[in-house]
Amino acid sequence: MTSRTVRTPLVAGIAGAFALAAFTGASGSSAATEPDESAGTEAVESSDGPVGSDAGTPTSEGGAAGAGVSQEEWQGIVDAANEEGSVTVYSVMLPNQNEALEAGFEETYPDIDMEVVRITGGDMEARLDAERETNAEGADVGAHINYQWVVDAAAAGDLVEMVGPEARGPDWEGTPWNVDGLYQYSAFQILGIGCNTDLVETCPTSYADVLDPEYDGLIGAVEPGHQVLMDFWVFLADQLGEDGMEALRDLNPVFYASAVPAQQGLAAGETAITTYATAQLQDDADAGAPVEFVVPTPAWSPPILSYIVGWAKHPNAAQLVLDYMASREGQTAIAINGASALPDIEGTLADIDDIQPLDVEQNTAEWAAPLQDEWRDFFGR
Repeated sequence: MTSRTVRTPLVAGIAGAFALAAFTGASGSSAATEPDESAGTEAVESSDGPVGSDAGTPTSEGGAAGAGVSQEEWQGIVDAANEEGSVTVYSVMLPNQNEALEAGFEETYPDIDMEVVRITGGDMEARLDAERETNAEGADVGAHINYQWVVDAAAAGDLVEMVGPEARGPDWEGTPWNVDGLYQYSAFQILGIGCNTDLVETCPTSYADVLDPEYDGLIGAVEPGHQVLMDFWVFLADQLGEDGMEALRDLNPVFYASAVPAQQGLAAGETAITTYATAQLQDDADAGAPVEFVVPTPAWSPPILSYIVGWAKHPNAAQLVLDYMASREGQTAIAINGASALPDIEGTLADIDDIQPLDVEQNTAEWAAPLQDEWRDFFGR
């Protein structure tokens, strides 16, 4: 089991104000729940095809015992998926990732039409809940950052176990990136530092370098209105320390609601630097915008969790989607400009060991609320 450091938020009083910081927790904790030894011993029922006819059968490809179905059973799922003929994915990934996913999947499975619907913000949970309650046709697969919903759905039995040879193969089984076969850390979006090249000669390569007095009033930052963004601020406080957080505050950052307006403001020259930038800046730069994207070490990452919903109308095709996403071909498609759980994936910007993934199980609204209050007090927002 790969281990990681769990960051625990700490609120400390400094000169009559509050600063956010973090301390290192037990290094033996993992990013995801340790796989349950009993996982995969029950068949996944589906009235639409042979999904999970014996999900507890060990694969003949050397995967962990109980990890997936046999080759013969997997071929039955592939045949049933071809009969279904279509599959719908709700995704928060960037457009180039979604396009690469759709193109690669349909090349691999030409009899199945994939529709990728990009959903951002808080609409994901509402749509999935409505489809579950009404049994309406919609998502078969989710690929999103709706962490609390996913963790709760897994606990409630609302997700279907993956059974494919890649998704449950040795590259994933027994790692933190495959949680009980119910959801997969399919891709790791990387957030880095963005610069306006008309205003900055050399873009900082670390968050500490951003704290130069010459950037007073020219640093873009994103407010932690959502618990995911609050995790980034805990990470940033961990990188800067208490003195660094005070220095950042005293440099009068310009605040935005999300990465999109922050990057628009950067390109427009409202700011010279943003501490919260996505790899979209690389495409913007290629299109002629005066921007640059830098990946610091470590870089913060909100991982993309992928899963099959229990009410999927195309459950067999959904199995193929999760299995494709776990393959090297699928990782090359969706981990572009990010990081992958698999080594040596072309197009990634960082190795998995050089990023700090968000703690999925910790990241709840209840966890974030007191920290958001402290943040507002500290920055006077």
